[in-house]
Amino acid sequence: GHCSPMMSDGQPPVDGRDAPRPYQIESADRAKNENTIIVLPTGAGKTLIACLCIDHFRRELPEKRCLLVVPQVALVEQQSGYLRRNCETRPSVLGICGDSDAGWRAPDWSECLEKHGVLVGTPEIFNRAMVKQSYLQAAMFSLIIFDECHEAVGNHPMAAICKDALWPLVKEGRCPRVVGFTGSPSKESMQSTTKKVDKAMFHLQSCLNAKIHVQEVPKEFGCERRDEQFTHVSIPEENPSMIDAGKIAEEWLESMLVKCDEVAKIKGMNKTVRSLRHVFDQLGREAFVFAVKHVVIQQLQEKLTALRAYGKDDANCALGAAAIEEEMPALRRFLGKAAEELEGHALPDGRQLHRVSAKAFKLLQLLHDEFMANLGDEGYRGIVFVREKLVPTPLANLINVVCAQEKFVPLLNEPSPCSERIRAAAVTGGDAMSKDAREQALKRFRAGDVTVLVATAALEQGIDVPECAFVVRFDAFHTNASHVQGSGRARKRDAKIFYFHNDPGSAQASAKRMRIVAQESGSGLTEAQRGCYLDACLAKRSSASDKHPYGGGDLGAEITVFTCQEIVHGYCQQVMQRFERSDIYEFGNTADGDPTVLKSIRCPNPEGLLIVTRPDVESYWAGVDMGAVFDPVRSKGYGRKEKDEKMFLFLLARRLREKGFLNRHNEATTFAAETTRVKFPVQEKSPEINVKPKFTKGQISMSSNPKGQLKEWADRHWPGVQGTLEYESSQVPGGWRSFVKVVKLHLRLQGEVCRGKKEAEHSAANAALSDSRLHL
Repeated sequence: GHCSPMMSDGQPPVDGRDAPRPYQIESADRAKNENTIIVLPTGAGKTLIACLCIDHFRRELPEKRCLLVVPQVALVEQQSGYLRRNCETRPSVLGICGDSDAGWRAPDWSECLEKHGVLVGTPEIFNRAMVKQSYLQAAMFSLIIFDECHEAVGNHPMAAICKDALWPLVKEGRCPRVVGFTGSPSKESMQSTTKKVDKAMFHLQSCLNAKIHVQEVPKEFGCERRDEQFTHVSIPEENPSMIDAGKIAEEWLESMLVKCDEVAKIKGMNKTVRSLRHVFDQLGREAFVFAVKHVVIQQLQEKLTALRAYGKDDANCALGAAAIEEEMPALRRFLGKAAEELEGHALPDGRQLHRVSAKAFKLLQLLHDEFMANLGDEGYRGIVFVREKLVPTPLANLINVVCAQEKFVPLLNEPSPCSERIRAAAVTGGDAMSKDAREQALKRFRAGDVTVLVATAALEQGIDVPECAFVVRFDAFHTNASHVQGSGRARKRDAKIFYFHNDPGSAQASAKRMRIVAQESGSGLTEAQRGCYLDACLAKRSSASDKHPYGGGDLGAEITVFTCQEIVHGYCQQVMQRFERSDIYEFGNTADGDPTVLKSIRCPNPEGLLIVTRPDVESYWAGVDMGAVFDPVRSKGYGRKEKDEKMFLFLLARRLREKGFLNRHNEATTFAAETTRVKFPVQEKSPEINVKPKFTKGQISMSSNPKGQLKEWADRHWPGVQGTLEYESSQVPGGWRSFVKVVKLHLRLQGEVCRGKKEAEHSAANAALSDSRLHL
């Protein structure tokens, strides 16, 4: 949360920096003196407090670095830029994303620390660097800040950093200052008892070894969401023709799939077809048809782009890309035929379908009414949050289709002057959308080119758009964190928040109850009490130290039951090139006939096959207190079979390390990789085609050749027609800016300012590719 450029008491920014408010100074002073979890309303300026803390520790310990851990890739550049602008000490700030650090080794991290005073990145990046590979030591930092620190539960990477990298330093007196920021210090459900919420806060404070401080913010700063800003939206009853229609459409698609051999062999198609039903149930026929025709292909295109990029160095990826390209035409034909039949407005049983669901219709009415009421505000915009990753793109398209018509949906039967003002785009997190496409949509929303952003929960945390005037929660949510974070995206004073399923009064009451519990928890848990709990946990862990963990200190990065799976799978990927679980896992029957019991795990290496059997595992762990191995807080969600598998993998990883096939950073040695590849040549397999995109470490850009991809799209839509795309480029301050005109659609889309003309044209093409209006 950022402060506004001008304080409400009239103090201007200092040297271009935001001036801190009194409550921000108070919070920073607390954090300077002790480990602190600062609880502040969303939008109260937590990042400026981070600047004050960084400035303090950069002055006190200039030889050490500061670290800001943010929960989402989308926040890395936003927060890095804010620190550069607002830290008085003007440190060199480096934002690290997954694609930039995936192959980093010791020299890369050393150069990074030498050149930069502040690092910003996601939890997994620093968990990998500190815990799993031990390229960074926590003692190198004077300050570690965890943004949205309520995520540090279970075995989340934030919690792993605290427990595996920071806890061992506490007794040595070498632990850096730890500061956590959150608007909601518990991820418990809103229906949880006070006792359960209090327990969650105890574990959060214990994990960070920090004291909760609930910072009071004067009302004049307008950070708290008032009850009157919330509205519950009543959803009308669904049209009778829609009842069970989604199930029938799903079964019909699956029956078509069985008849199409080329498409049926694509892994994940059945699951994708089933998930498309959710689009039908939520949005109706038109969005479902669009999802069938475009969203599945879009996912596969993302997968293809990733495989092409990695195929330069990985033969398996190159083969996978070739296989997808070969089957893409058949998939397009199948989905096109399915969409064409569905566009007939009727199901196979002859039932006529309504264009949109009652729920989607209510949303369209709501958007219409809100934009009509704010016609005088050219910058009026807001966010619609949905739960499922498949929904944002078809919902954004539905909004655009409806608003492009002369009457705001023939459903509403009235001309609407606000139609042109409503321009929607979709944003999803994880691997459902490329990083470039996501950033492009966010930039357009910030600029006002997009006025309705349809997003998954990936956007709940920390994305700062001061002009956001409303938030709609289209689906139900269940935690205080979702209530606080989601409503916090509505940054404008007097912004509105609409809930379709949740009762705003209950959500507000639950959030207030959580805040009271946090105040009591913060005053009750002293440093001595936290230290006592920490000592008990470390003592219990050390009781199994001859067996677990392995490594640490002079032996290099630790191997634990929480890291062993990634270590072993990573080793196999490096030495085998093509790796599937079935290559190394052997399952068998138990006495009671269970066929899923793990019998052995085998791993190729320069000496042959290293095999860990069930008797090996039982012998190794005999007499060990497994409660000391599987921290009950971190392994809360583990079932018996998952723990069993990790006991196998830990022993295998340890043996690989003892034999010298894993180095001190838990990576395959060059000797192990090269010799194993000679000894075990890659077996030719038909590459599996998977409709669900699974990226390797580091996200791939939306397209390595956006202009080419846009040209392919235009040629498919208007075969044989020339001049469908026109580029205009001009020099501007900072380089070149380009526009691409999609002639047939009368669309003119703008790219970012780039150093060269060619790069600028690719940027414009990327903007076009991410615009849902191209898929109408």
